[in-house]
Amino acid sequence: MVKQMMIVLGVVLLLITGCSKTPTQDTAEVGAADALALKYIEASTEGNHDLFKQILSPDDPHYLNLKDGRHVNPGMYKAMGERYTIQRFEQDTDDAKELYYKVTYYSPKHNGYFTDYLEMKKEAGDWKISEIDSRDVSRKITKPEGGVIVHENKEGDR
Repeated sequence: MVKQMMIVLGVVLLLITGCSKTPTQDTAEVGAADALALKYIEASTEGNHDLFKQILSPDDPHYLNLKDGRHVNPGMYKAMGERYTIQRFEQDTDDAKELYYKVTYYSPKHNGYFTDYLEMKKEAGDWKISEIDSRDVSRKITKPEGGVIVHENKEGDR
């Protein structure tokens, strides 16, 4: 009887341990990364180099071309409104320190939509963005048909 009780307790303990892992998409950390994807859209639509410097990884090639104080299209983020989609992809890994995003957003200045792919990693405790070259998307995002829609385009038909 004691042996059976120990086996049952062992199985219950394994179930509790296995089910207690919180999905990364529900954490505050991932919420902060989601918010950073929106900041990327803002920086891009506005051409705001100072904002890009805050959110991009210094290792990103785009970072080297940024100029202090340059803000080419002020007001375009507000004019864009809700015309953007943010989709998050998580790789099948226990390391929740890398997330991937597909962002599609309307640019009022260019009267069209743009799509960028982003890789986010923790650097010195903060999420930082690296833009993914279109040739590397399939290598970085292994399940592009999946993902979580963080924000769906609210205006227009994109």
